[in-house]
Amino acid sequence: MNLGIPPTCMHISRTWATPIVIGCFVLMAVTGILMFFHLERGLNKTAHEWVGLILVAGVVAHAFANGSAFKGHVLRSRLAQGIIVALLLVLVGSFIKWPSSEPKSAQALVMQSVLRSPLSALAPLTGNSPEQMLAKLQAAQVPLRSADQSLESVIGKDREMRNRALSALFQP
Repeated sequence: MNLGIPPTCMHISRTWATPIVIGCFVLMAVTGILMFFHLERGLNKTAHEWVGLILVAGVVAHAFANGSAFKGHVLRSRLAQGIIVALLLVLVGSFIKWPSSEPKSAQALVMQSVLRSPLSALAPLTGNSPEQMLAKLQAAQVPLRSADQSLESVIGKDREMRNRALSALFQP
């Protein structure tokens, strides 16, 4: 059957694109389910993220290998068009920040308290004086100038600086 694609291109693409799509789908399904139920272990999350990129390449190759059939099905089927539009709307909605109805985790609440507290209040937690803490932060290139300031007031939402500051303060 000639789909308008040169036979060598179609043969090469189908021989590796379909197994890549199937294999990646199985891995993505298993690791995705594990992550959904917070049961992932080892490199599950890393494999899920990286194999997802391979899946995208495999799907693109598979779509090219089956281009005519794909175009014919999508252009003629209202159901296929509706499913694609619905999933595109879900994609757009996934970028919207929804107010969370779930309470914050205990770790998030502790982190928020640490970041919002003045440095002088954190000193007993670290076993250092406020002056020692300021020196550690200056060595870590965190621009806190006074023990009356909070980390949040200086760092804001900069995750890299937050991690650097907390590591400097709580390292033995």
